[in-house]
Amino acid sequence: MSRSNDALRLLSFRVLIDRAMVRAQPTMRRLLLPFAAPLMIVGAVLGLAQSQLFRSIGLADGSLGAFGLWVGLLVAGLVVMLILITLLYCALMAAGTLAIAGEEPTFGRAWRVGVRLKVFGTLLLAGLAVIGSAFLCLVPVFFVAPLLSLVVPVMVIEERYGTAALKRSAELVRFNPTGRTADSGLLQALVLLFIGYVLQNALNSSVQLPLTLVQQITVFREVSGGTDPQMAALMGPAWLVILAQVMSMAALVASWFYLAFAQPMLYFEIRRRREAEDLRAAVGSLTASVADATR
Repeated sequence: MSRSNDALRLLSFRVLIDRAMVRAQPTMRRLLLPFAAPLMIVGAVLGLAQSQLFRSIGLADGSLGAFGLWVGLLVAGLVVMLILITLLYCALMAAGTLAIAGEEPTFGRAWRVGVRLKVFGTLLLAGLAVIGSAFLCLVPVFFVAPLLSLVVPVMVIEERYGTAALKRSAELVRFNPTGRTADSGLLQALVLLFIGYVLQNALNSSVQLPLTLVQQITVFREVSGGTDPQMAALMGPAWLVILAQVMSMAALVASWFYLAFAQPMLYFEIRRRREAEDLRAAVGSLTASVADATR
């Protein structure tokens, strides 16, 4: 293959994945706890509300007031969790984008990016588009989700927001420098989302499995003591439910670190190939060198 064709080829999946993992590791050690802590706290509250709600259902003398209290707390916790997930996801993606751009990805700077109203509104708009496409026989989501996957890098680097950010992300993802399927930005973005999904489920399963085994042992002991099986399942230890929620939130944030570096790497690579920024920089440097030599 000629050098011109090699210059057009996008970063291979293997190289991109390897580099993303390598770049994410030091940042993950430093930023995992600050990013995960808010969601872990909310997860603990949700676990407590869930446990007490189940207990109020299982108890024969459970009052309607207590039931309503825990339902309200559970709903409020879910709303807070959804907002936090959106903000923290954007902040973590911003940290990864800054790191790939060669800047220091501090928690404070990344958080200031995530809490801006126009950033939250743009993510909400992208989320609604993905959810809407999922309702259309599910198939369109596999096209819409990757098209909008580079929205956060676009907002961080190019400072475009709202529909402009969505259009810019779709414009970049649709780019295919060689016309080959393997070099399609859309396919690469889709594969990255799939890898992130698999990684999230793998991490969540690894932390949930031991807790599930402990819960089953507890239920078995209760049933052996003469407790109704359904009642034993509802009235499991509160600490176990809380710990399961906390660990689930930690696993969720940990799985984000991969996409937080892989997607910005894809963004910079596509933009470089599409807009030839590296060639313009090289030509500019060569022109300056020639001008200096002729003086």
